[in-house]
Amino acid sequence: MPRFVEKWIKKGTCTSQLPEEDIKSIVGKFVHSVLDKPKDIPIHVFNSPYQAWVYINKKYDIEEDNLLPFVTPYVFGSFDAGYYAWIDFMEYIGVKDFPSLANDYEELVNVGLVFVFDDYIVATQKPSVLKMENGELHCENGPALAYDDDHKSDVYCLNGVTMEKEHVMTPAEKLDPRDIMKIENVEVRRELVRKVGIERLLEALESKVLDTMDDYELLSVNLSEDLKDARYLKMTNPSIQVFHVEAVAPECNTVQHAINWRKFGNIDDHWTPEVLT
Repeated sequence: MPRFVEKWIKKGTCTSQLPEEDIKSIVGKFVHSVLDKPKDIPIHVFNSPYQAWVYINKKYDIEEDNLLPFVTPYVFGSFDAGYYAWIDFMEYIGVKDFPSLANDYEELVNVGLVFVFDDYIVATQKPSVLKMENGELHCENGPALAYDDDHKSDVYCLNGVTMEKEHVMTPAEKLDPRDIMKIENVEVRRELVRKVGIERLLEALESKVLDTMDDYELLSVNLSEDLKDARYLKMTNPSIQVFHVEAVAPECNTVQHAINWRKFGNIDDHWTPEVLT
């Protein structure tokens, strides 16, 4: 099994670009043999899903500044590497009456997305940039996923969490701790706390510990002149072993109050979780 995992992760994350004619050949064979499309059906190739979606919208007289919500394509190409790995392994162990990679599936890992219409096909290149760490999209100094489309499709990620460009590209020392604490998305806030460092963040915000329980702390944080006593629960994410902080109600005076409030929305109903998260 590890051999199949390694093989298909390597194929799926490869960013080598094929010539346009090669992509047309691969996609053409697939849509003819599997989808019974005519051999001469027009196939249009674009550098990115964004460019492809703009083209599809224009076919219906919809301009770029008013695109329809993105629709899942028929084929995910290199992003379907996990599915191809499953087929490959089942073939290897001798499972009968099973989809076969021989049916022009395997070559699709070398292309991007494929949109199938009655009278034409739209296909894309694979990403030109794909950076990962510990199995997650991650890049600290640029997009973790990108295509050759003038940065239209750049995706910025830290440890698998989709971030704003400025969150990734702004140096840690220039990020404003007050802005971080105002972010509602827990995962985004956690990654920024990890980037800045919990110690620097809390020092910059003039915080003090009101109560502790095990490795958890209830903090009073000076966010602004108008909000000098914001209450936050500082805790450890047990799955990735990093600190993050979460806003709790101002009436929370103990860690137990904060835990109760997170679970029930009030401080009085007592909750004792097996693991604090």
